Amino acid sequence: MSPIKNKVKFTLTPNIITLSAFIVFSYMLLAEKNGYMLRWYDEMSLFLPNRLFFDSFMNYPGGILRYIGAFLTQFMYYPWLGVTILVALWIFMSWVIKRTFSLDGSAYPLTLIAPLLMIATIVQLDEAWLSLNTPGYLFSNTLGFTLSTAALLAYRSIGNPMLRAVTGVIIVATYPLFGFFALLAGVICIACETVTITLSRRYQGITAIVVTIAAIIAVPQLYFRYMPGTTVDNNCLYVKGLPELMMKGWDMYLWIPLITTSLLLVILAATQKLIGDKFKSSKGVNYFTIACVVLTALYGYSAGQKSEQLRATVLMLYHIDHNRWDNVVNVMSRVKEQPDYNMTLLNNTALIKLGGGANSTIKPRNTPDGNPRKNESFTMTAFVQVPVNYHLGKTNQSYRWAMEHSVKYGKRVYFLKYMVKCALLNDDFKLAKRYNDLLMSTMFHRNWAEHYNRYIENPELMKQSQEFMSIPKLLPAD
Repeated sequence: MSPIKNKVKFTLTPNIITLSAFIVFSYMLLAEKNGYMLRWYDEMSLFLPNRLFFDSFMNYPGGILRYIGAFLTQFMYYPWLGVTILVALWIFMSWVIKRTFSLDGSAYPLTLIAPLLMIATIVQLDEAWLSLNTPGYLFSNTLGFTLSTAALLAYRSIGNPMLRAVTGVIIVATYPLFGFFALLAGVICIACETVTITLSRRYQGITAIVVTIAAIIAVPQLYFRYMPGTTVDNNCLYVKGLPELMMKGWDMYLWIPLITTSLLLVILAATQKLIGDKFKSSKGVNYFTIACVVLTALYGYSAGQKSEQLRATVLMLYHIDHNRWDNVVNVMSRVKEQPDYNMTLLNNTALIKLGGGANSTIKPRNTPDGNPRKNESFTMTAFVQVPVNYHLGKTNQSYRWAMEHSVKYGKRVYFLKYMVKCALLNDDFKLAKRYNDLLMSTMFHRNWAEHYNRYIENPELMKQSQEFMSIPKLLPAD
C-alpha cells in the first residue's frame, strides 16, 4: 500500500484577498505610477557608510530610525526594489497591529489603514522633498509606528503591575533613540492600561499610568538639558523624531497621515478590550472596515495626484542629467498644461544645446501647481538653476546654488554630482575629488563616481568628453 499523503489545501480567505489587493495597490501607485519620483527621491538624498555620518544622526531624538531609513532610501535607485522593501515593512506592520490589537475576522481590514496612510506620506511629498531636512523620511515613519505598536505588545505580556510600571518607563526612556515614537508608545500603553482598569475594577495598574505619564513629561526635558552633543532645541521637543515639517498652514496636508496614524493606534489601544468575538464576526462590521480601507486608499491615491508641471520638470531634469536633449524637448511638447517658468527654462536650455535658440520668453510667474510651500521657491529654483547654469557654462553660479542648498538642507547626491563637474571645469581637481569621494562611498552611485574619477586623475580626458566639450567657456565673471 502506498502511504497516504496529506495535502495542504490553500483557502482564499477574505483577509488574503484584502492583503493581496493592498500589495497590488502599493506597487501600482508607487512603483508603476510614481517610480520616476522615487528614483528622484534617491537622487535628492545621501547615505554615507562612515562613523561621522552615523554620529550626526545620534545627536537627534529618533536618529536611529532616520539612519536606517536613509540606508534603505538608497534602494529607491531601483524603484521596484525600494517599493518591495516598503511593502514588506508594511505587511510586517499590519501583522504587528493584528497581533497587538487582536484584529481578526471582520476587523482585519483595519490593520491596513496605517500602512495605507504611510503610502500617503510618500506620494504627497512633491516639491517639499527639496526642503525637507529629514533623511530617511520614506522609511522612518513606518519603522517608528511599527515599534510603537510592538511596544504595547511587549507591555501587555507582563502580568505584574509593578513590572508594567517599570516597563512603561523603559519604553519612554528610549526617546533618545526613537524620539516621538517612544512617547507615542507610552501614550498607547496608558490608553490600554486605563481601559483595563475601568473594565476590571482593579486599580493596581494606576501606578503604571502615573509613572509613565511622569516619564513622558520628564524624559524629553532631561534629554534636552543633560544629553551631551545634542543638536536639538527646546522648540517642539515632544514631536522630535517626526519629519521636520513646518507647523504652518501650508504644511498641514503633510501632517494629516502622521496625526491620523497616531490617533488610530491610540484609539485601537483604548477600544481593544471592548471589541469582542461577536463584533469581529459581524457582516456589518466587515462592510464598515472595508469601507474604511477603501476610503483611506482613495485618500492616498488623491494625495499622489501630482501636477503635470512637476512631473514634466522631474522628467526633463532626468533627461538633462543624461544629456538627452531631444527627450527634454519631447517632454515639453507632450505636456497639456500651460508650461511654467521652470519648464520653459529647461526647454529653452535644451533648444540652445541642440543648436537652436529659445522659442519662448521666460517670465517668472506664480502658477497654480498646488505646491503649498509657496515661501520655499528658493528650493525649486536651486533644483533647476544648478543644471541650467552648468550646461550654459555658468559654473560658478551653478556651484553656488548647489552649495547654498546643501548648506541649508543637507548634502544630496544630485547636487554633489554637479559640484564635482563644476569643480572639474574650473580646474579645481582637489575639490572635485573631495566631493567625488563621497559619491564613491555610496552603494549605487559609485559607478558614476568612478566614471568622473577618470577625469580627476587624468584631466586631459576631458577633451575627449562630449559632455565637457559641449559646455561653453565663459569669462570667469560669469
